[in-house]
Amino acid sequence: MVSVMAVLSISGCSHPPTYTSNDPIRVDNDRQNIAEPSDTDPSLIWQYADRIVFTQAEQILNLDRGFGKLFGHPEQAWNINSFDEVPNSSWYSNRQSESPMTDEQIRRGPCDINGPDQTADWTIIRAKVMGQTPGFWIEDGKGNRYILKFDPRGYPELATGAAAMASRYLYAMGYNVPEEYIVYWHPDNISIKEGLTYKAGGGAKKPFTRQSLDEIIAKVHVMEDGRIRSLASMALPNVKGPFSFDGTRADDPNDWCRHEHRRELRALYVFCSLINHWDIKDQNSLDIYADENGNRYLKHYLIDFGTTFGSKGDGPQKPDGGYTNTFDLRDAFVSLITLGLKKWQWEKFPEPP
Repeated sequence: MVSVMAVLSISGCSHPPTYTSNDPIRVDNDRQNIAEPSDTDPSLIWQYADRIVFTQAEQILNLDRGFGKLFGHPEQAWNINSFDEVPNSSWYSNRQSESPMTDEQIRRGPCDINGPDQTADWTIIRAKVMGQTPGFWIEDGKGNRYILKFDPRGYPELATGAAAMASRYLYAMGYNVPEEYIVYWHPDNISIKEGLTYKAGGGAKKPFTRQSLDEIIAKVHVMEDGRIRSLASMALPNVKGPFSFDGTRADDPNDWCRHEHRRELRALYVFCSLINHWDIKDQNSLDIYADENGNRYLKHYLIDFGTTFGSKGDGPQKPDGGYTNTFDLRDAFVSLITLGLKKWQWEKFPEPP
């Protein structure tokens, strides 16, 4: 025990950091031109299994991590500069620290147009009718494409308002997010692309008809005048699939830092806790093959923010949402050894109406 304390004492008396003439590094040079990566489509089922079982078990059994946190020496992120800051990169921009945003800039977020053009009818070009949150992609009269998302029936503004606020909040924090707008439209002012199909149960393709559209509308909140409030999320170009919250991407030479050691991705634990973004996962991210100033590289986005601020997407969030993992190994073990006498914080809150 004495030897352990001696080692900790010596490690706590390390020399102050040394700096060079180019410190602090403000920009991570990860936007170099690369060959076009392949598309990725990871299994959501495997990701749930990995997060619920293997990741939690690894964290519990990682003694170095546990002792480091216990003695105030947690493992530091790999991509911080000599001033303990995160450089600007394809992942993150220091928007507030370099030039604090005005209220109006925060309200607009990344949006630099006024949303879908409503001088002409929209056309549905792709549809998703299965699942708890059906929706579809539209093309407006100017050729811009958007994903339309809706409020659950009986809960006006719940999911759309949450998503619009969360995207602007995370943009202000420094992350890349799509342009997202609140729009109001009437089913009479929308048409369906000729020959459009959708995947039904079992993977079979079926024609998407006006009846299919009516079935989607029956599941969402409709205003008294027949209009539908929606979140219109502008489609991102050249999508190459989601990124992972651990490891690196093999076909991206710019991806030098393991994702679990990126400060900006670690910080999402704090930022998402504040707005209770409980559904953040690999599938709610996107890598796009961006073309900027002649360089083509992967740029990393967060997407899909309808499960924030008390919204579960298809209704109000339940009290345990955001407090525990879907299946929490640690909490389950504590409940087991205390014979259920341990009461968790969320258990004292009532179910939402």
